[in-house]
Amino acid sequence: MHYKWSGKKVKCEGLTVQLTKVLSERNVENLGEWVVVADGKPEGVDSPVVVRLRVQLDLETVDDHDRRVALKAAAIEYAALVDLVDSGHTPRCLAFGKMLQDQSWPYPGGYIHVLVMSKVSGRNVQQVLFDLTEGERAIIRVQLTSVLEWAKPKRLNLDITQIANYFRYLIDLEAVVYLGEDAGDIITPESSVVELFGLAMQAPKTNSTFLDDSAGVCKGYWAAILLASSDIHFDVLFLSAATARKGTDIRRKTEVQTISNNWNRPPDTALSSDIQPPIFSEKIRRSLATLSRTSSLDTAIPLLRLAIQARISTPLLQKHKYLLTSDVLDVVKKLQTPKPNTQLQADAQAAIQRVEDGGENHNGEDNKDEEGNYDNNSDDEGGDEEEDEGEGGGREENRNDGDVEEQGY
Repeated sequence: MHYKWSGKKVKCEGLTVQLTKVLSERNVENLGEWVVVADGKPEGVDSPVVVRLRVQLDLETVDDHDRRVALKAAAIEYAALVDLVDSGHTPRCLAFGKMLQDQSWPYPGGYIHVLVMSKVSGRNVQQVLFDLTEGERAIIRVQLTSVLEWAKPKRLNLDITQIANYFRYLIDLEAVVYLGEDAGDIITPESSVVELFGLAMQAPKTNSTFLDDSAGVCKGYWAAILLASSDIHFDVLFLSAATARKGTDIRRKTEVQTISNNWNRPPDTALSSDIQPPIFSEKIRRSLATLSRTSSLDTAIPLLRLAIQARISTPLLQKHKYLLTSDVLDVVKKLQTPKPNTQLQADAQAAIQRVEDGGENHNGEDNKDEEGNYDNNSDDEGGDEEEDEGEGGGREENRNDGDVEEQGY
């Protein structure tokens, strides 16, 4: 998309900002958006700012579901920025809202989600990656791990697309595995495993109980975890996990078939000895143990049952690796008591409502009634509060025991 963003003005919460220099831009095809990050100069303020825009593209190819997902993505970015401000290493949110495109923008009538934040000192890591000294990398590592540790109890989402560009080169961490909600120690700059809300980045070339010997397998395992949180059919999930590396592995295929055959059995049905599974491979046992903690109620009950099967059939199961009796009790307790939405979700929902109630008209001016008062209810776009599950096309909402993860933005 060839469009001159520099010189454009955006208005948000009474703040008018002129874009001065584009820092990055990319097309998010599945949401029909163009995401732009640019330096900006606010009117009447000396300090520079950074503006993040999510600009809606072709109106004919974007449905209501895409708009809701895009709005939620923008709101989560806002909520996460507010939550992390006290870490001391992230920008400060100055304004957040929505305006509509006029004739000077790429698609008149489309929305623009605007997030204005303070400008922090530093350089674009992508441009100076291989010029950094060891001292500079150490500073980045300290600050990044500090932010991750601050974010961990807040259950914030990690943008997985950034791992290859930042974690691998800056702090020698490249792989992602799921460890469960309660796993991991305090993050320090020397950590070989960095955990964030149950996700962990692990250093390569390290003997790991969670990874096979290549990042490719880890990515396949991560994909399986994401699929699981969407409550897809169980055999599809484990087919993905079991064939991530060896599509012809007969033993793994047998395990998948065994699990699939038991999938539709009522959760309260006792498991007789004739249907006890074979000793599961390490990969399958890992999946059973971790997924039972992360799935919704309907999926978690049979997952929990199968995890117990895995333990019964594997007497030498090590405590720090897989699901044990105490963990089972914890999972049952979670299933009996519905998990409330996280504060991040609540903040994001409030941000969504705020944008929907406080939209601006297509020329960027605040809506006013005949007497000059502000009317914040004139914009009816994206007001549907329903939560749909996307299937395919790259637009997915992954539900994780009350937490929402979204792909594709």
